[in-house]
Amino acid sequence: MHISDLKVNSSFHFEVTIDGAVISFQEVSGLTLENEKIEYRHGDDPIFRKEVRIGLTKNPDVTFKKGTFEGDDNLINLFNRTFDKAYHSHVDERFDCLINLMDENGAVVMSWNLTSCVVIKLEGPTLKSDASEAAIESLTVACEGFHVSL
Repeated sequence: MHISDLKVNSSFHFEVTIDGAVISFQEVSGLTLENEKIEYRHGDDPIFRKEVRIGLTKNPDVTFKKGTFEGDDNLINLFNRTFDKAYHSHVDERFDCLINLMDENGAVVMSWNLTSCVVIKLEGPTLKSDASEAAIESLTVACEGFHVSL
């Protein structure tokens, strides 16, 4: 099959499930897997180059952004639940996240499954007296497991 015969997926139709609850977001970023590299060179190597090997896989910090709405306290509750458990009772409160990219008919075309997540940042909206824009909040999570599927 030639590349011109393939259909390109749009990035604007997606669904996010955090700890079993579907939450609407404007943006999801950080869906990146990275392998650290190990470089080594013998001092007496006649070829002046470094040998490169793959090291540990670095899981991403994923950021979710959404508008703030009256009575919508999903992100604050998630942050507070994690903070209260992790810092006050020394019980680790982890959860899973599922991000599904969907086609125009709502069929899932790609999924990112983040496991054993913890909240590392909750950011409130930027407030400006002369701006005509929605108030956007963001939540950043770190994960231990990251799996991509088509």
